[in-house]
Amino acid sequence: MKSFWITIRMGRSDILDSDIEDNALQAWLQEKLEHASQLLSGNGKVTVERVDPLRVDVELNYTVTGLSVADVMERFREDFRALGPITQAIEITETKNYKLCFPRIDGEQFPVFVRIDPDSGRPIYTED
Repeated sequence: MKSFWITIRMGRSDILDSDIEDNALQAWLQEKLEHASQLLSGNGKVTVERVDPLRVDVELNYTVTGLSVADVMERFREDFRALGPITQAIEITETKNYKLCFPRIDGEQFPVFVRIDPDSGRPIYTED
């Protein structure tokens, strides 16, 4: 199984109070969009990016597992249809898992990223 990052672009929204904090707005939207965040295995997270003081871009992000993008699209077909009315675009991206390791060489510590095989959970020794 592979991991996939799904981004649901919900579009740009106008806000009435430019003094509202992004975290407060994001928490409020997370609560209001609870029905949508429960779709696609129930792990949706709302993100807000401020465009200017009175406008924000809103996205709903998920991480799911599957065999391929086609498998993810087929498995969550009904969820994607349910999200259709509040969605401008859907992006599905295969993710790669990495671990940050700190080996010591001659007493000095060096940070190294190691790619992890999603099937076995063991390191993959590649150049990517």
